[in-house]
This record gives sequence, C-alpha cells and structure tokens, in this order.
Amino acid sequence: AGGYHWVRPGPNCESALEGATEFDIVKSGLEEIMCSSTNEVITTSLKRNVDLRTAAYLNAINRLHDFFEQAGIN
Repeated sequence: AGGYHWVRPGPNCESALEGATEFDIVKSGLEEIMCSSTNEVITTSLKRNVDLRTAAYLNAINRLHDFFEQAGIN
C-alpha cells in the first residue's frame, strides 16, 4: 500500500530528460504520485464500501501502521 520506491536511472535516462526543466521533472513526478494515490483511494473505497474521504483516512492509517511496524514500534 503506497510508500516510497527508489528508482535507479537506466542507461537512457539522460537522453529521456534532455530539454526537460527542473519544473517539468517535478511536475511529472507530482502528477504520477497524485494519480497513483487517487487510484489507491478509489480502490479502497470500492473494496471497503466507504466514501472517498474515509478511504483516504484508511490508506493513511495503513501507511502509518506499516511504517511503525517496519521501525519495530508496536
């Protein structure tokens, strides 16, 4: 359920980013995060039969639970 993922640039990374400004790169990354988060909220809403706000809260609580569990905090 969500989280951070480290990506290693491939051999074509520099050519793919050629001409892109820092703003373009940040905007693209933000768009990707927003789209995936929205899809997660919709999926949770449908799966648990709750409204979107409740689904967003559930996702946030699950992410916190996962973080604390990985950190060894009970």
